[in-house]
Amino acid sequence: MCGCTPQLADDDDDDATIPDGCVEAGACDLVLCDEPSIQGGYGFDSFVPIDDGGTINIGWGDQGGGCGYHIWVGAEARGLCPIVFLKWDLEIGGELALDGPTRHVGMSAGPDDTRQFWGERLLLPVGLYPDDTDPDRTEFCPDDAGGLGPLDLAEDVVLITTVTDHDDRTATHRLAVDPVCCE
Repeated sequence: MCGCTPQLADDDDDDATIPDGCVEAGACDLVLCDEPSIQGGYGFDSFVPIDDGGTINIGWGDQGGGCGYHIWVGAEARGLCPIVFLKWDLEIGGELALDGPTRHVGMSAGPDDTRQFWGERLLLPVGLYPDDTDPDRTEFCPDDAGGLGPLDLAEDVVLITTVTDHDDRTATHRLAVDPVCCE
């Protein structure tokens, strides 16, 4: 696995060669030898991978003046420039429940030629999480807050992470998660 290596030579050097299977990413002056890939996961203060079907903690808090729930998300990428566009979406029951914003971010060096990003708060479009038994929150949040009302735990929940670099190299990861409230 080549990972990311500095550009082999300046642009005027005709002797520069790029190893087979690698590409020169002009946007970041790197030679990238891995296929673009991304893995979504948990990400409050570091990236934590989650196995497919694993749990992800849902938090409750003030969402800009109202009530609501959120998940701290992160990502780990390979084969991409370090400055990327990251997007997280959420499917509930096979339907797109959250079309998340696209963020332009710098990813930090991670282990084994990976790049990582964390600390993104994904706001959930639900007003009341059914496992949340805190009466203060239950009274504070109307059932229709957040647009979708109470979250139906019988539905499958999928976190979708998409990354694109400035050379239009893209990868998407779909991760079935079991949301657990309220840490």
